[in-house]
Amino acid sequence: MAASIDQLVASLDTQCDVASNPFDPNRPHPRLSEFAYFREPASLMGDQEKRRTEFLERQKSKREKLVNLQRRLLNEPGEVLNNQDSEDNLSPDKKETKSTGTEQRNWTFTNQLMLSEWLVDIPPDLEDNWLIKPCPKGRRMMVVAHKGSTKAYSKAGHFVASFASALPNANSSSPQGITILDCIWNMENRTYFVLDVLAWNNLVLLDCETEFRFYWLKTKLDEFPEVQTHSDKNRNAFLALPSYECQENLMTELMSHNPMFFEGKDPGLDGLLFYHKKNLYEHGSTPLVTWIKPFMMEDVLGIKVHQNYIDERPAGYCNQAGYIKEFEEAALARRGKGKGKGSWRRRGGKQDEDKMDLVEEGSWRRREKQGGDSEKIGSLDADPSSKMEEEK
Repeated sequence: MAASIDQLVASLDTQCDVASNPFDPNRPHPRLSEFAYFREPASLMGDQEKRRTEFLERQKSKREKLVNLQRRLLNEPGEVLNNQDSEDNLSPDKKETKSTGTEQRNWTFTNQLMLSEWLVDIPPDLEDNWLIKPCPKGRRMMVVAHKGSTKAYSKAGHFVASFASALPNANSSSPQGITILDCIWNMENRTYFVLDVLAWNNLVLLDCETEFRFYWLKTKLDEFPEVQTHSDKNRNAFLALPSYECQENLMTELMSHNPMFFEGKDPGLDGLLFYHKKNLYEHGSTPLVTWIKPFMMEDVLGIKVHQNYIDERPAGYCNQAGYIKEFEEAALARRGKGKGKGSWRRRGGKQDEDKMDLVEEGSWRRREKQGGDSEKIGSLDADPSSKMEEEK
C-alpha cells in the first residue's frame, strides 16, 4: 500500500509542477532549446550538414520576399538594406543636430555582408555542388556606387571612404541606379578583390544563385577594363576573384601555387571560401559558405599544399579542431575587452575605429591631394591577421 502511494506521489510530482512557481523569472524559457544555437559560435553548433539542408529549404520560401526587397532597393538602398529584418520599421536612423535641432538621416549598411562558418563537416556533395574561392589577405568591405559617387563601408556597415571609380553609377554619365560589391581591400596594392556582387548597374542579384552571381561578376568586370586598373578616374582597382570546382585534382593544382594571385606585390593567401552553388546572397552567417585556412587543407580534405602554406602553421598547431577552439576563445576575449570601453563605444567608437584605419593611408592621400586630387578619403589598411579571419 505504501509503495502504491509513493508511486502516485511521484507520478503527480512529474506531471504537475506544484512545488515551484510556474512564473518564476529565473526559470529557463520553455522554448530556450529552440534558440540555443543563436548563442553559440558557428563552429560549435554541430550538425553542419543538417543546417545546410535547412538553409537551402528556407531559401526557397525567401525568394518572394527578396523580389519585393529588390524593388525597394532601387529607390532607397541604404534604408532597405538596413531594415530588411524589420518590415514594420522602414525609417532610417535619425539624430538631432545640436545647432539647428533638425533631424539628420544617418544611412548605414549595417551587417549586410554574407559571412562564412568554419568548414567542420565535409559536404558529401562537395565535388558536385560546391565552388572554392581563394581569398587574399586584407579587410572585408562593402563598396557602393550610387548617385555618381563610390563609397566603402566596413563589415559593420559604417562609412569609411569615398573615392573616384569607373564602376557603373559612380560618375556623372550614369548617376542613376546602384552597384554593390562584396570585396576584400588590400592596401599595399590599392586593390579591391571582389568576392561577390549584390547589385550591378541597378540589377539586384540577391535572389540569384552563387554560380550565376560569379559568372555575372566576371563578365561585367571584363566589360569595364578601366575598372581593373589605376587611374585618375579609378583610384583603386577592382579585380574579380576566380572560383573553381571542388574536384580533387583542381584543388591540388590550385594549392600548388605560391604566390597565389600575382607576382610582385602578392597580397598573400589568407584562406579559402567554399560556396554552395545554389546559395542565395543572405546577410549574416550561413553554413552554405564555409572557410578554411590554407594549412588545414591537407588535414581536413587530404589536399596537398605548397610548403610555404604549411610553414604558416602557428606554433603549437595540432589540428583544425584545436585551432578553431583557440581562435573562438581569443575572439570572445577581444569582444569582452571591447565591452569595457562603454563611454567610448557609446560615442560612436566603432565608427571612429574604422576611420582610425585611415591614419597610415591618410598621409599618402594628402600628398595626392596636393597634386590636385579632389578625393575625400583614400582607402583602408588591412586588419591584423587575427581579425581578418572573423571578417570572411
